[in-house]
Amino acid sequence: MMLASGNDAANVTAYELGGTVDGFVKLMNDKAKAIGMKNTNFETPSGLDAKEHYSTAYDMAILASFALKNPDFKKAVSSEKATLFYGNEPYKRTLTNHNRLLKSYPYAIGVKTGFTKKSGRCLVSAARKDGKTVIAVTLNDPNDWVDHKNLLDFGLNSIKLTEIVPKETSYKIDVISGVETELNVKIEPIKISYFKENNFDSIVNLPRFLYAPIKKGEKIGSVDYISNGEIFKTVDILADNDIKIQTVKTSKTDNFKEKIILIFKKIWES
Repeated sequence: MMLASGNDAANVTAYELGGTVDGFVKLMNDKAKAIGMKNTNFETPSGLDAKEHYSTAYDMAILASFALKNPDFKKAVSSEKATLFYGNEPYKRTLTNHNRLLKSYPYAIGVKTGFTKKSGRCLVSAARKDGKTVIAVTLNDPNDWVDHKNLLDFGLNSIKLTEIVPKETSYKIDVISGVETELNVKIEPIKISYFKENNFDSIVNLPRFLYAPIKKGEKIGSVDYISNGEIFKTVDILADNDIKIQTVKTSKTDNFKEKIILIFKKIWES
């Protein structure tokens, strides 16, 4: 379906996943709305012309960005060839990807060609270089191969990479009833790409104390990364190590006192 533009394969997929073509088209439109494609309406699973079948270049870019997060999809659309075996012989058939950019543009990773008489030549492409991924879309463009190389070059050269590091990167969190009394937390910087100059900031969200046991990899907090006053990414903070619960036998009264003292201590310090 993705390499050789198999409309028959698209319809078979529709029946398998949606029960009927109409059932699958409903799934398509539901997903389109869910991912923010505001100016799209699907009528066919293959993309062939239909009266109320339409979209925009921007919506196609949204769809490509969403689909490329799926590793199986990404592998398919970035493959130049695929060999299939089917039938009782079995028969062998090699499919070649219609996307010429995979051979002619060194950073290309997909995505899909398209053509009907009404739509003209359509192309959705993607490229990745130095940790930056860009997507280009043209509709009804007779010179799409050249235009996409220029668009992808422009995108890759315009996007900048930077690291965001919180003002404080090391924290100690008190641990109640643990074999260790503190959990060391270290926050690593994140790399982001941006097109326009932004003011970046971050907010670290951590509890005042934790209860043992704590497991390595357990979420204990989060970091909100902010651009121009709005949160654009939230990253979980995970425990770097296990802390087992303290097995020393003490009276319930002693345990209760310990917790109360620690809570009041935290309140006083705040």
